Amino acid sequence: MGGDAAGPEPDPWAPGTADNPYTSPARRLAEAQLADPDATWSMGPAGVAVRFGRHSDEPVVRGPGTAVTDRGGIRIVLPDETVAIAYETPSTVDPLRWDHAVAFCLPARTAGRTARDVIGELGPDTGALRPADATAVLFDLGVAGDFAELAVRTSDPSALAALRAACGSTATDAADALTPVVTSDAVARVARTVAGRIEAGTPLRTPLAELRTGPALPATAPVPDGWVPCAVLVPAHPAMDRTGRPTPFDHEKHQAFQALLAAHGDPVLGVLKADVIHRIRNGLGPDDAWLAHHPGAPGAVAVAVRQLALTDGTSGTLTTWRSRFGV
Repeated sequence: MGGDAAGPEPDPWAPGTADNPYTSPARRLAEAQLADPDATWSMGPAGVAVRFGRHSDEPVVRGPGTAVTDRGGIRIVLPDETVAIAYETPSTVDPLRWDHAVAFCLPARTAGRTARDVIGELGPDTGALRPADATAVLFDLGVAGDFAELAVRTSDPSALAALRAACGSTATDAADALTPVVTSDAVARVARTVAGRIEAGTPLRTPLAELRTGPALPATAPVPDGWVPCAVLVPAHPAMDRTGRPTPFDHEKHQAFQALLAAHGDPVLGVLKADVIHRIRNGLGPDDAWLAHHPGAPGAVAVAVRQLALTDGTSGTLTTWRSRFGV
């Protein structure tokens, strides 16, 4: 392994000055959702993303842009260019459900850094959410790409020695030696992006050799070309809990996300979905010309139909639409 690395490297995600959380729509939204125990957050690409959520009865320490529990925490520091993009997509797991989220996005030129593809020591975690963790040492695992970092943090002497011996090696090459370390309770996980950090007191669950990364968002999420998600929020869902298990439909939670969608979603998709709902409620069939010319139409139809089944109940028209579009 590459044990000849020369000490800590420059830190591309060093914490900046905390922004006023109330000075932009994206910051106001983030601050409001940090107060909601039903909301969950993630940073990093699929496969290595770190998530933060909390229970309603779990003690939490709140501050501007932060929420910290005994199990982990989050700090959101949104640059001025951040745009919040809310969206809904039909579930690929449950044909009766849908997913929703808000992606906090930045231009790629602002969000990126020079990707590290080998393990590197970053030094003491001076940006840690809890002062007690600030002397523990961060190591970038070199697996998260250009717009995020997946790191582990430890003060355990044996873990420090193993991680330092692996510096300069890829996670795959170091997998045999490091997997017992990074999947042990001796380390915590830290995801960092230009929008902040999420810490999890639990280790990796996947052996290093099996880590696979993918897009942070589904391909149908309406993120403009040249923009990338730096943090993803999943607000309270009206029909599922945070593990994806179905729950009794909650009209209040449904209306809350529809308001977010109206404020932060794709306006064209909003008009299209509203037209679908109007047509179904009035016993009308689909407008083929309208639906055929928008790439988001299939998803909008699927989500609208699944939501109407819960808000309005079944009907002959709804069944016709469901049969027509296979949703």
